[in-house]
Parts: sequence; structure tokens; C-alpha cells
Amino acid sequence: MFGHNVSYKIIDRGLIEYVGPRGIVSVLMNLSKASSNLQSGYVYNYAFTIFFATTIILVIIPTDLQAYLQLLLILPIFAYLTHATSKE
Repeated sequence: MFGHNVSYKIIDRGLIEYVGPRGIVSVLMNLSKASSNLQSGYVYNYAFTIFFATTIILVIIPTDLQAYLQLLLILPIFAYLTHATSKE
């Protein structure tokens, strides 16, 4: 009975279950509730978040790839400005 009580009831059903499946579910539920409170429904908040995340990613990426990614980010802005001034 000691082996059953220790290995199954205490370790498996107790420690492993609360740290593993139930712990992961609990953490994910808390994170999803917290992230849903951050949603405002305003487009400018989402645009700022995208801009901020892109900036962080560009800072983290190594410098060899960073030049190419900066070029990819600048080209659409340049194309828009060129297109906007050509209509005038």
C-alpha cells in the first residue's frame, strides 16, 4: 500500500498532475484572460502594437538579415509616397 499511496496518489495524481496538465491549463487560461483585457477595439492601438513588435524583432535579428528586412519595410513606404505624389 505504501508504494501505491506514494507513487500514484502523491506523485502522479498530486505533483505531476498539478504541475503538468492542470498547471499548464491554469497558466494558459490566466494569460488568455489577461490578453483579452488588452483588446480595445481601436485600430490605432493595433497599429502601434504591430509597429512596436516589428521594431523589437528588427533589434533582435542579426545585422546581416536586418539590412534586408529594413529594406523590405522601407520599400512599401517609398512606393506609397511615390504613388501619392504622382496623383497631384
